[in-house]
Amino acid sequence: MRGKKLYDPRTGETKWSQNPALVIYDYLTSEMCGVPASDIPLSNIIRAANVCDEQVPGLC
Repeated sequence: MRGKKLYDPRTGETKWSQNPALVIYDYLTSEMCGVPASDIPLSNIIRAANVCDEQVPGLC
């Protein structure tokens, strides 16, 4: 079982992801936090999502 589908501004798709940056973006823009998406700099989310997707040598 997988969790909630997340919006990925890099691709424009909404699908399941383990990317922590996308999880944070989803949380901030949820009804619980209520931060307008326009107040979050997408360039920062994209940069963080790219870093989170990088493979670390020696792991897995």
